[in-house]
Amino acid sequence: MLTTTRDDVGKPIRDQWSGYWLRPSDGVPAAPPGYRPTGAVLPQPGANIAGEILCLDLVSVSYEWLVLSESGLYTYSHSEGLLRNEQGWRFVTWRDGKPLLFTVSYSEKDLLDPAHVRSLYGSEAAGHCRPDRRAVQLRLKLQAQPA
Repeated sequence: MLTTTRDDVGKPIRDQWSGYWLRPSDGVPAAPPGYRPTGAVLPQPGANIAGEILCLDLVSVSYEWLVLSESGLYTYSHSEGLLRNEQGWRFVTWRDGKPLLFTVSYSEKDLLDPAHVRSLYGSEAAGHCRPDRRAVQLRLKLQAQPA
């Protein structure tokens, strides 16, 4: 099981991975920073951590984790960078005290309407989506894992 970082940003969605977005120039912290997570992702149920993982992009809004919609792509540094095809954006979370580092990519073809969110991620995730906009789905690939 993946343990997440300190999460006082809001009640997590079941199975979400809270963590930190790293810009292309950022180093990887050896331990979780002492501040609130800068983001979270929700992997598709049954995702294999060793392969490419499809995940919903989660953002904290008023102390609640919500699925990022296409309307918010320019609101957050990581999503704007991914939208502009900046190479090198990463997401890091921790397991057993060691970082799990993922490379991240985004494609407009991976946007999901709310009905697809429900079928792929479940009703809890769908309940955290805007009903009138497509949800942002990311592709994560494990770059480094604990030894």
